[in-house]
Amino acid sequence: MKLSDIQSMWGEDSKIDRNELGEESLRVPQLHPKYFNLFSQERIVLRQLESEYKELYKQKYEYYNGTLSEEELRSNGWEPISLKVLKSDINIYIQADSDIGSGATLPASTAFIRCTNSGSGTISNLFNLPDAMVAPIGATSTTPTQKIRFVDSAGTAYFLYAVEA
Repeated sequence: MKLSDIQSMWGEDSKIDRNELGEESLRVPQLHPKYFNLFSQERIVLRQLESEYKELYKQKYEYYNGTLSEEELRSNGWEPISLKVLKSDINIYIQADSDIGSGATLPASTAFIRCTNSGSGTISNLFNLPDAMVAPIGATSTTPTQKIRFVDSAGTAYFLYAVEA
């Protein structure tokens, strides 16, 4: 959830009717769990992001130290490093790395859209497209011009192909 969303919710929830202070005081026990739940959910997301950051930091440390295996290099889409970085300078290189600093380039294992089963419900349709945007195979050109790669939790890759209209 975005901070601006929480701030706008709080802007509505924090309004007090000064003529009904007794009623307003009864709202406090209702508002506390609402915002505590938001806090707890966002703290879980923060812990996950911190864990991912630490794992990426470790991989980058091994990369600049020259101890990352060829398999790990390939799986992350990184080229082998051609220079020897002093141990005392590795942190400087890591902090300047675009994967760490700006997020401009990401390892191949990173997903832009990530769907997880949090136990709160089931997504039966990830996308809802109007009929005008969906055509059966063979209705137009069947030569794929672009593809989107999906990988399930077991590592099996699936592709969604796009063709020119």
